[in-house]
Amino acid sequence: MKERILSPLTHSENVCLIGEIPAKQIIEIYQSDQGMDVSPVFSGIETIQLYRCNATGFEFFWPFHIAGDDLYYQELAKRSWYYDPNRWEHREVIKELKKSEHILEVGCGNGDFLKKIIAETSCVIEALELNSNSVKKLLSEGLQVSEMTLENYASQSSKQFDIVCSFQVLEHVSTPYEFLKDQIKLLKSGGKLIIGVPNNDSYIGSNKHVSRILNEPPHHMGRWKLNSLSALEKIFPELKLIDVKYEPMIGENIDVYTWNVTHRLLFKNAFLTKVVWKLRLYKPLEWIIHLFKNKIKGQTILVTYLKQ
Repeated sequence: MKERILSPLTHSENVCLIGEIPAKQIIEIYQSDQGMDVSPVFSGIETIQLYRCNATGFEFFWPFHIAGDDLYYQELAKRSWYYDPNRWEHREVIKELKKSEHILEVGCGNGDFLKKIIAETSCVIEALELNSNSVKKLLSEGLQVSEMTLENYASQSSKQFDIVCSFQVLEHVSTPYEFLKDQIKLLKSGGKLIIGVPNNDSYIGSNKHVSRILNEPPHHMGRWKLNSLSALEKIFPELKLIDVKYEPMIGENIDVYTWNVTHRLLFKNAFLTKVVWKLRLYKPLEWIIHLFKNKIKGQTILVTYLKQ
């Protein structure tokens, strides 16, 4: 009997298959590029499927149980590039904060946002994180961090927050409906839910190996765009979308975007792309991209909802 595939956002069968990825391909790229063995995650699985929820536009990977675990993220965290201490979305949120707001950050990573809030504002903040190594480090620094799932925290805590936020977290979650429901439960009426995720309407679908596999399991379990984020208002009627911002095109992001455009213009021929790159023939294109960089939607989308 064929297994029923349900949207993890609407729990409906109104979904369609849009792509497949051989598990072997992901395993080989992790091994060659990062020296990581992720084969146990895909035990008994030959193909990962990508579906679209037709009601919301949300794209999700199946099967659901292949999301990365604590050990996977501990290993990734050893890479210096993994946690960016100067995230654009952190600064954008801090600019809008009011005095003494009570904040819960879900998935605080290395605690960069947590530390900025404490150092630069009068707000009170606490955080949840599942990477046990990160939690130990942050606790040793005297920061208020709990090593527990959002589900457990929401079921045990009677606290209500002015702001519940998560940055680069929701795309890792294989049960987004339950995750969002718990976040909303912890918000005061009139409070704000703030979410930063990779913008899959941008150049996030890079053909460079590292960028590509990080937008696939076991790293990412879902792909978000403005249409799917906007659809949350219908799923959760208590939410009202009040703000949308895109990360500007800056620094190395321009290089990545230039590479991707070059690759597409050359009909995705990897050899030709490498030749053009080596000979620096892409420079005129890069100059044009610089001129229009403020018109290009960046790799992160930051949305704010009001709980009515």
